[in-house]
Amino acid sequence: MSEEEKTKPIPIDKDVTKGVLSNHGFSIGFMSDLFHIDFLSLDPISGEEYVVARIFLTPSGMKTLAKGLSGVLKKYEEMYAPIAKALSEIEEKEKAKEKSST
Repeated sequence: MSEEEKTKPIPIDKDVTKGVLSNHGFSIGFMSDLFHIDFLSLDPISGEEYVVARIFLTPSGMKTLAKGLSGVLKKYEEMYAPIAKALSEIEEKEKAKEKSST
């Protein structure tokens, strides 16, 4: 890909530019030839969880995404601060501490 092609803006649909809020995590699944990622949101009134976006990726696309996310997270943490561990990891460590202290 030439430098001109790399800097050429990619068209984006107006509805896509609005984005959606995924405030309740995500779910990843796969088949032999396809990965899917569901982005989840939690309705604050009903308490129900629902999918707000779903993307499908080839295995090579998933590997490229994983590598890209890793690089972006590293840059983010270098610029700002390390991101706290996921809540589930923190909760698991607290439960382990409680078990070991009893």
